[in-house]
Amino acid sequence: MSERVARRRLAAQERAAARARRVASASVDGSLTDLELTRRGRWVLWSAALAVATGMAVMGGGALASTPELPPEVVPHTVTEGENLWGLAETIALPGDDLRDVVELIIEVNGRASASLWAGEQILLPVRG
Repeated sequence: MSERVARRRLAAQERAAARARRVASASVDGSLTDLELTRRGRWVLWSAALAVATGMAVMGGGALASTPELPPEVVPHTVTEGENLWGLAETIALPGDDLRDVVELIIEVNGRASASLWAGEQILLPVRG
């Protein structure tokens, strides 16, 4: 056996003995104080913490910026013969408003399923402007 091979075996035996001493000195209950993080483990831990912090900042920021919507101010209106939602929407629409959106708003404010109106019917019109 060459001297080089003998040195390698001796080094391997010393490493095995050191490993055995570390295992023997570790606590039996398996507490977290016996753990050692590798460089990769520390990188993964920091990356995960950064991802969670970023997610909370993004999601939490939106929740802080939003405020509850106030119900629109409304006025009662009695429907007369020949009136329809499109005509009513034209009277309350602001310049540049899409009439389809105003009609949808009137339907939503009144909790209706359709755009049909009957003469003498009482509806609510949102105050615009």
